[in-house]
Amino acid sequence: MSITGGGTLILSNAAATFRGALYLDTGSTSANEGIVRLANPQTLINAKSPIYIRNNTGAGASSTLQLDGASGNITLSQGFSIACRNNAVPAIQNLSGTNTIIGFIALNVGGNQFTLQ
Repeated sequence: MSITGGGTLILSNAAATFRGALYLDTGSTSANEGIVRLANPQTLINAKSPIYIRNNTGAGASSTLQLDGASGNITLSQGFSIACRNNAVPAIQNLSGTNTIIGFIALNVGGNQFTLQ
């Protein structure tokens, strides 16, 4: 699944039927591609690793994965492949809950900043 465009996409289905690769953006160097909010601990349990966050060098280039553990703490076993940025927009943001990433985080070329919040 590839996410494009601004706004917020909320993934909250507990069925865990998604089994493919997840690209949180198009890899643009200038677009603000919005937010993907993970709102259920089961939603990405079967997603392939790594999860890609690729928007990088432009001042407005961004995409963010938000972890919302309000309905249960989220544990992600997948790794992440993240392009560094030239802005302070977080690549991964914890909104609520005690959420855990146990997979790897690979930082790739792009900008000079990497933000987790």
